[in-house]
This record gives sequence, structure tokens and C-alpha cells, in this order.
Amino acid sequence: MERDVAILGGDVLWLVDDGIIQPTYDTWYLTKESQWSWQDYVMQSGDCARNYILSYSEKNEEKDCIFSLVTATEEQFAKLNTVGS
Repeated sequence: MERDVAILGGDVLWLVDDGIIQPTYDTWYLTKESQWSWQDYVMQSGDCARNYILSYSEKNEEKDCIFSLVTATEEQFAKLNTVGS
């Protein structure tokens, strides 16, 4: 069964000496616009993540970057929007 997963955003980490991972505190996210279908959001979020990762990697090519993605299915995303309501 194929599931369409959106990339809600992500965090950037650096791999430093001796295999230690350090946070950079750099992040990105994409808010779902109300007029977007879920499929639109999945596509837009993939493009946003790809562009951010490529741009960040080019600007920091001397560093070993690790990108941690935050993902959700449509069902999971709907639950996020009802928390605290």
C-alpha cells in the first residue's frame, strides 16, 4: 500500500570529530496553504525540502551535514491540527 507522505520540515545537524553529532539550530518548514490539496502539499513539501537541502549543502560543503526530516501522512497531519482544539 502506497502512502503519500509530506515533509513538514526538518532540522540540520553536523557530524563533527569522533562521530559526534551537533545541532546547528537551523530548521525549515512548509505550512500547508488552505487551497492546496494533500497531493499539492506532498509535492510542494518535497520541492521545499530538496531545495533547502541542496542550498544548505552548497553553502556548507566543507561540513558533514545531516538532515533530519519531519514527515506525516494526511491522517497524521489531520490529527496534528486537532491537538489542543
